[in-house]
Amino acid sequence: MACVEVDVEKHPCDQPVICTEIFMTVSVQLKDKNGAPVRLDSFRVTRLPEGQNITPAYTGQQLDSYRDYGTYPVATDSDDSLFPKFTPTRVLFEGFIGEREVVSAEYVVKFDCCHVEWVSGERSIVVP
Repeated sequence: MACVEVDVEKHPCDQPVICTEIFMTVSVQLKDKNGAPVRLDSFRVTRLPEGQNITPAYTGQQLDSYRDYGTYPVATDSDDSLFPKFTPTRVLFEGFIGEREVVSAEYVVKFDCCHVEWVSGERSIVVP
């Protein structure tokens, strides 16, 4: 039997699709000038241009892990219901230490029927 490629850009997601079992995350890595991970007190992800806050509620353990590595999620596969399929979508990532914003970066992400993918935006940022 021959393998038939599917044009995922034209494949409706309400039809059965075979997806990999990996969980994809688009993230940003924050480091200080010495290369140490930046430990944010909080962060926010906003879908643009409408300004909808789409930051999920994270457990304390999840937040500690993000802080330990300085790597914070911008969008994950679990956010698929918040985005149109096959459409590059702008999001704003903002990070805070106390009440002070220390990072603000715009990203473009896109979802297919299965996963999120990074389109543009800085994946590693040095926070002054």
